[in-house]
Amino acid sequence: MEGQYSYLKIWDINKYFEIASQLGLDIGKDYMSSSYMNRLMDKKPELDFKKLINMYGGKKFLVFGGGPSLEADIETLMEYSIISNFVTVAADGASYALKKLAGINPDIIVTDLDGYPDEEIKMINEGTIAIVLSHGDNIEALTRYVPKIDRFIGTTQCEPRGKLYNFGGFTDGDRAVYFSINLKPNMVILAGMDFGEEIGYFSNIINKDRAKKIKKLAIGKKLLEELAIMQAGELALYNITSMGSSIKGFKNVQPNDINITIKGR
Repeated sequence: MEGQYSYLKIWDINKYFEIASQLGLDIGKDYMSSSYMNRLMDKKPELDFKKLINMYGGKKFLVFGGGPSLEADIETLMEYSIISNFVTVAADGASYALKKLAGINPDIIVTDLDGYPDEEIKMINEGTIAIVLSHGDNIEALTRYVPKIDRFIGTTQCEPRGKLYNFGGFTDGDRAVYFSINLKPNMVILAGMDFGEEIGYFSNIINKDRAKKIKKLAIGKKLLEELAIMQAGELALYNITSMGSSIKGFKNVQPNDINITIKGR
């Protein structure tokens, strides 16, 4: 499936090279990881992306990031009993928060397997759809966990090649939003997307490089704001994150307005 990135034109691969330069990423290792992921997927049945569009297109999406607001946001959503009204998408470790606090498996996990991978594998094999990223720092995780997953969509942050897609974004949170928009929803609401100086408990518990994490969060926020500009007038974008900084283009919604917002669409 060489050159399969022909879905939504919302990602410019040159952004990856800019980010790699900013963060000092090893581009060669990213490409090596991409090639390795393709080999791992040779023995896996392919999950058809077009079928996912048929399943989820036109629906309301609730995308959970792993920020420090995550627990409070989940509790608010539970109070209003509306999580079931959405297609739920969790960025990596946020999936475990949903399981632990709300007792549900998200519909979709977008992960590079550095949050709570053992818990994620359980959810995936119970029916959650996995969007798995390969990059230069997670080759060991791919080796350990990919053989345990039956079906998933493989992604790369380099050019898409073989069986791998690149839906856009860079950090777990903004990649989850970029992926969601590729499924053509009619609404996207963010929760647990703080993008501030504080790192959430459910965000990347393996990576201990705080300074680099903060830089990545700033990049993630910028990418979401760029995405919102591209989607202006095309898609309803909201943010119920209870703390953190505002994200331009995503309308802040108070908890008592959530039901009104949903019913209005």
